[in-house]
Amino acid sequence: MVLVDPSYPGMSGDIKRIAPALFAMMHQGGPIVAQARVCQAEARAGKLKPGVMDAHGCLQRPPMFPKALRLALDRFDISHPQVFATRASRAANLEQDSANAIDPGRNYGDMPLVVLHAGMPEPLPPAMPAAIKKAIPTLMAAGKKGQERLARLSSRGSFRVIKDSSHYIQVLHPGVVIAAVDKVVQEARAAEAAGSK
Repeated sequence: MVLVDPSYPGMSGDIKRIAPALFAMMHQGGPIVAQARVCQAEARAGKLKPGVMDAHGCLQRPPMFPKALRLALDRFDISHPQVFATRASRAANLEQDSANAIDPGRNYGDMPLVVLHAGMPEPLPPAMPAAIKKAIPTLMAAGKKGQERLARLSSRGSFRVIKDSSHYIQVLHPGVVIAAVDKVVQEARAAEAAGSK
């Protein structure tokens, strides 16, 4: 298993304790959820199509995406309402996402496991409250500890900090993710071959 800067059990509690203003913003919806809901409504009304005026930025690609990735994604129609419903739901349900991704009560034994951690915070909107900006280093430290705990669930778990990447490691450094997947596949195949002898 490869986990790319994952949420982790207890993450919502950490956010609530360290940055209560961010926690409140997330659970009230916040700007990401609000935009996703507007985009979902636009998509349902058939107003959201590639090449049509996109007043709410629903089809815009994040600026950190490399140009080649933005061009590749432009070939796909992501204007289906369910795309934006999923975005809204995920933005509002970090704890559920982490519970779905991994069960900290399970014994992972010696399963090949790589956890990749983003060493840089996500760029924040200029209007983000100062209290939230101030809490980011503490949130990053708590996230690192939470993800290190995930890596320790397997005796073969490894934890790697990608220092020059924010959350979207798969976008900013796809080679790192590919190498981690290759490593896990090779370890799993070696274990299977050893077990069949």
